[in-house]
Amino acid sequence: MLKSVRLMVIGLAMIFGFACSHRKAEEASQLKADTPLVAAEGCGETVFCTMEFAPHVCQFSGQSFEGSNRCAALREARAYACAQKQAFSEDQVKCEAKKVVEEAATPPCEERTICTREYMPHVCRFAEQSFSGPNRCEALNQVRTYACEKGLAFVAKDVSCQASERKKTR
Repeated sequence: MLKSVRLMVIGLAMIFGFACSHRKAEEASQLKADTPLVAAEGCGETVFCTMEFAPHVCQFSGQSFEGSNRCAALREARAYACAQKQAFSEDQVKCEAKKVVEEAATPPCEERTICTREYMPHVCRFAEQSFSGPNRCEALNQVRTYACEKGLAFVAKDVSCQASERKKTR
């Protein structure tokens, strides 16, 4: 009885395209590391990413793909490759953290950069003044506010920021 139930489950899984995770792992381990995932072979697979928020931008085939983290951005690039029926390999994709990409463009005075709530204190120096914040982004927002109030030109990449010591609380 148990054997027939097992065969029935395996049969249904094969009909509906489900596969056991250990079988997928075995098949994946047999692929060479440098073998690109061709659109027809890798497109039906679901890519699961963590909920971590570390925005990334990935470049693939002349297109930009954004995601809440590197995995999500790569998933978008893979979906594009599948839609275009292009071969896809992570080696062909250039990814970088989005905050690095956005630092070049400084929002005008009326806009504040939306920052994460991470606690990694920074001190930024601008126009012979020091500005501290719970993270680099918040410290730069303080610099931007000061520069706007004083009518000074402000470009984020020209501001000197350094991590400061975390204060221990008991």
